[in-house]
Amino acid sequence: MNVQDLILPGSRKTIVLPGRGALPIREVAEFHQGVPVLLLHGWGATADLNFATVYRPLAKKWRLVAPDLRGHGAGIVSKEKFSLEVCADDAAALVRSLGLGPAICLGYSMGGPVAQLMARRHPDVVAGLVLCATAPKFVSNSWERLLLMRFSNLAFNARNAQDNFLPLKYFAPKLLRVLEATGSLARFDSTSWLPYLNVPTSIVLTSADHLVPPDDQRLLAQIPKSKVFEIDAGHEACVTHSSRLVEAIELGLDSIERRIKRAGTQGDTKCSATSKTKPKAGGKGKVAVA
Repeated sequence: MNVQDLILPGSRKTIVLPGRGALPIREVAEFHQGVPVLLLHGWGATADLNFATVYRPLAKKWRLVAPDLRGHGAGIVSKEKFSLEVCADDAAALVRSLGLGPAICLGYSMGGPVAQLMARRHPDVVAGLVLCATAPKFVSNSWERLLLMRFSNLAFNARNAQDNFLPLKYFAPKLLRVLEATGSLARFDSTSWLPYLNVPTSIVLTSADHLVPPDDQRLLAQIPKSKVFEIDAGHEACVTHSSRLVEAIELGLDSIERRIKRAGTQGDTKCSATSKTKPKAGGKGKVAVA
């Protein structure tokens, strides 16, 4: 790796969203002849931390816009409790403000629910979904959900008390905002409405993922217009197996663009539903497509 590879491409800027706040983004637009792609990062991360390894290769074909989500990094600061729904509304407002729409929304881990909610709440700004290392739900039982929600409530209460407690005021507010997000993730469950999402979708499934179980990721195939691209990697694929991740994302984005063009040629906004067969196991380093 040379020095140039360590320098992130594109530019950082801040977009003021009326009524919402100032949202920092990274925009990478070297050629951008393809459909614009909105990158939505995972829990506890930032846009640059999550997507540093994918910016340069993807920017060869697509215009990329990557915001820091609310409560994360330099994202919008609010006194209100963290909400995935509000994050989705922020992202939709950003797409409209930049005139990107409709864009392909790529969500990694926690960014996956944000992307799903965008497709449900703001379908006019979503051309397609790429869902990476994510799922329609993140807890498997009520005890886990209750524990995470109480943990989130404690973080929220602590943040509200920070002005009266000097150590929290200066050292903990960002951490507390991130911890609040656990409650929203615990509540999230899109399984009941996934079958009604009317948008071309590519699922990048991390088959060695110990944080988001592969079986939970496969539930996303309930989306009618979905295709699965499976890679032999864990949840940290963006760092540990970036070349495999980039290959799968490129295949997923190309697939969505082909389906969009085919639907336009046929004069029909609906793409045919894809097979929901279980992804075939690929060789190490390979991408298996279902």
